[in-house]
Amino acid sequence: MFRQIGWLVVYLLLCTICKKAYCQQDVDFHLSAHLLTGKKIIKVKRDYYDPYLWVLAQNNQVYRINSLSLAIDDYTATFAAQVSLQFTDIAGLSQDTVFIGTNSSNIIEYKKGIIKTIGSPDGISGMINQVGIDHLYNEQPNCFCDEGDNSPLLGRKLLIIATTANMYYYDCVNEAISLFTTLYVGLPMDNRLFETTYRTEAYSNLALRGIYDPNYQYAVTSRTSFTIWDGVLTYNTPPYGAPINTFYYITGNITSVNSGIEYDNSQYLNQLWGTDNGLFENTFFGSNDTSSVHTHYLSSIKVNKVTSIYGLAVFPALTKEHLLAGTDNGLYFSSSGYHNYNGVLDVHNTFTFDADIGNQPVNDICVDAASYLHAAAICENAAWIATNNGLYLIKSDYSSYINTASIKAISFKNEPDTLSTLNLCSLSSTTAKINLGVYSGANIDWYRNGTALPGENSDTLNIRAVGDYYAILHDPCENINITTNHLKVNLISDPVFTFNYPDKLPVCDSTSVKLNVTYSPSYHYRWYHNDTLNSDTTSFLIVAQPGKYKVEVSACSNSWVPSKEVQVSFNHIPTPAIKPDKLAYCLGDQATLSVNIPVDPSYNITWLRDGNPVDSYNNLTAITTSIPGTYTVLISSTATGCSQTSLPVQIGFIPTPAINILKNVNTTLCQGKGVSLQAIYKNGTVRWSTGETTDQITVSTAGIYKVTLTSTAGCIADTSITISFLPLPVFNVNDTTICPYKHQPVTLTAPAGFSNYLWNNQQTAQTFTVTTPQTVSLTVTDANGCQASLQIHVIEQCPEVEIPNAFTPNGDGINDTWVIDGVNTDPTVTVKVFNRYGTLIYKSNGYKTPWNGEYNGGKLPAGVYYYILKAKDGKQTFSGSVTILY
Repeated sequence: MFRQIGWLVVYLLLCTICKKAYCQQDVDFHLSAHLLTGKKIIKVKRDYYDPYLWVLAQNNQVYRINSLSLAIDDYTATFAAQVSLQFTDIAGLSQDTVFIGTNSSNIIEYKKGIIKTIGSPDGISGMINQVGIDHLYNEQPNCFCDEGDNSPLLGRKLLIIATTANMYYYDCVNEAISLFTTLYVGLPMDNRLFETTYRTEAYSNLALRGIYDPNYQYAVTSRTSFTIWDGVLTYNTPPYGAPINTFYYITGNITSVNSGIEYDNSQYLNQLWGTDNGLFENTFFGSNDTSSVHTHYLSSIKVNKVTSIYGLAVFPALTKEHLLAGTDNGLYFSSSGYHNYNGVLDVHNTFTFDADIGNQPVNDICVDAASYLHAAAICENAAWIATNNGLYLIKSDYSSYINTASIKAISFKNEPDTLSTLNLCSLSSTTAKINLGVYSGANIDWYRNGTALPGENSDTLNIRAVGDYYAILHDPCENINITTNHLKVNLISDPVFTFNYPDKLPVCDSTSVKLNVTYSPSYHYRWYHNDTLNSDTTSFLIVAQPGKYKVEVSACSNSWVPSKEVQVSFNHIPTPAIKPDKLAYCLGDQATLSVNIPVDPSYNITWLRDGNPVDSYNNLTAITTSIPGTYTVLISSTATGCSQTSLPVQIGFIPTPAINILKNVNTTLCQGKGVSLQAIYKNGTVRWSTGETTDQITVSTAGIYKVTLTSTAGCIADTSITISFLPLPVFNVNDTTICPYKHQPVTLTAPAGFSNYLWNNQQTAQTFTVTTPQTVSLTVTDANGCQASLQIHVIEQCPEVEIPNAFTPNGDGINDTWVIDGVNTDPTVTVKVFNRYGTLIYKSNGYKTPWNGEYNGGKLPAGVYYYILKAKDGKQTFSGSVTILY
């Protein structure tokens, strides 16, 4: 009898058990490690709560192995006190807690360094057959379990114990024994515990022995997270053989592992059991009939252990489930039978996984689950193989059999799966989602335009920007990455429009204004007046009331783009009037015209003459003009076309009287002389700029002289004349000294360029020689006949410095250099020599080496040269001439 609602059509899973080199292979296994070489490994089990597994070897040897680092801890000596017992099974709860079954009614518990024996005093009867850690009560608290949903064992960490008398739960925390009850009551009998992993529990259900013939039929229970399945295994009759060494079931649907939901489909449950005559398979449905359809593999080979390993579980369309069969002839595996129930399993020649395993007996198999605590990312990528020559670790590899081309795994949320391109309104968003029927994992990387999106790793992606989107899906345990299909997001651009109005828009009284916005047949419009939506939906609005106005434009549903806000006001424009500053104007007058309104930024003031605007008068409230004509003023709004015009004003100008100035000159106009100016006019009165009112005046200084004539009609005319005087000669002859006792005359030289020189009212040459101290007067006359005079003081002084006035640099050894006495020991002396054009031809700071009459390395021509000598820190100055003779 089955714990199952209804009877469904038998759906037989036929999975070919094959050697590695034969059949349609879709997985490789590679040897990763070989540990405990030379030891016969009896049992190996992962605890599934941490990375450790516990290993039982022959002769009561116990080991703990870290599945990540492969470090081995030998616990054999820990159990030396139990040497009288034979260890038969092992089950690890964690890295520091392990249970060992013995060939007695006792179980040895090792917990954090403390050893305890669990046996008859604790309520266990019968000999221990197997032990295993339960994961369904602990990890599936809502499962359909033996004790019901309200069982006090829910959520506990439990040890399952199978004995020759019954089955028990042992609360590993509270250390208490509970009887393993079932839905059907029967007599105790030899019980078996075949598999206890995080996803599978399989054990005998001998409470049904009264229903089936125990000589040929063995009742078993397959527990899943959803319910309990009871089936029957046939044995001890051809061709099945005996005894039943191992039992396992497959559901054909991994959804239960990922989501905690087990589908109630009995045809998906297939039972596999191994005897000394091979491996057998039938369906759960109908297994009570010894003549039911079955498949026989590995005939005549003793099968010690059968289990399965999942691969690519996060890709439902690619998910693999391979049977692993440990036999006396080595390790066998099948091609994937996951969701594949219509094939026939063919027997193949013997195949060993690896030369290191070969045909040696395989005693136990434990599938390694790297992510057993995260059901949504199940990862079974390795298996531990217990042999007579140690423990092998093999790893699955699907890379040679998987097409990693793009798969259709993403779509737009709430959109048809066929939609690959979506147009979005501005400021809106959409969501891309992973199809959980294609990928149920959590290792996701989203991309936009080929660039990874940082932090976007969930099964949904909120999209706000245009681009090409896809995801890369990673298998958590295989180095396989698959790219999804692409989704393209386009943007419906915001409407582009113009609403070019000032913030404040004045309008003339008694008029209206039309507000326009760019028109497009694909746009929608709505207008607001004083923040209130009105009924206008066109691209323009006629405004006849003051207030705040704006428009909103939309290019797609529920997405409006607002314009700026315009304040419309209706303003009064004043009427202008022109006022002249006097009644009549003379020709040459400037007429001043003013308007009766102030300057205001809200309107422009435009002056017109004879109907034509005068730009230079814009926005002036008063103008001056000397041009006759008809003047008007136009006041126009700066924001609107409204305007007001003044009455015209006629401006004319009376001709002014004529007046001229006559200049009377009797001599050269040298500075300091006088000139006579005379006003020439017909009638009226005159007034000079000097204040004089006579017709003729005399002036002696340069300048502009103006005469103003007032006619008998009152019009005023003026004219002016510029009087210039020739400048007096400017020259200078320095005062000098003379030493009478030396009888050396001093020659005074006036600057060249004058037409006449008068020395002491006598001599008329450019030079004048004195032999005694005196004051010499010099008057020069320039080409214009203007004269200037100067007094030159020749004072007596006989200095310590004696300066020759000539030397002969002709190389005869006599007077070849200009030797100046009295300066040889004065380091402050400076000597400068100039030619007659004022060009500096020699300079010396200090005068230790007399000048040789050269300039720039060449001899100067014979002639007179002029010098300036300063001595004693500039306190003495000497100047004069020196003559070079040859």
